[in-house]
Amino acid sequence: MSTQPQTQGDQMKRIARRFIEEGLNKHNLDLMNEIYTADTIWHGPGGREMKGLSQVREMVQGYVTAFPDLHMTTVLQVAEGDKLATVWRVFGTNDGPLGDIPPTHKSIQIAGHVIARFEGGKIAEEWEVFDELEMLKQLGLVQI
Repeated sequence: MSTQPQTQGDQMKRIARRFIEEGLNKHNLDLMNEIYTADTIWHGPGGREMKGLSQVREMVQGYVTAFPDLHMTTVLQVAEGDKLATVWRVFGTNDGPLGDIPPTHKSIQIAGHVIARFEGGKIAEEWEVFDELEMLKQLGLVQI
């Protein structure tokens, strides 16, 4: 039985899943050096933008610190050209500070999606959307 060669889309999916499974879920953020370009750009909710691997890593580290049991799952991935869309779901308990906010010890369960643009086999840019308001609501930090 012969195996088919991996397509660019297959490779992008594998890289993104590896970051979720090994980087985020196992808190191995050193993996970001292999997966992201040095000048990567992250666009997030509310028009936030992080430029450069060190800023993006610091932002990711903030979430891992705030949610030490963070666990993300991949729901769906679609690749086209040099772009990969990933729909994800994340669970976690806020047992660490979230920026300047002390731990609430409450759990969250939210979904989101990210579109990643790849360059040379690495993530060069991401556009991520998730329901921050719902996260803050679940943490008891806002009431609606």
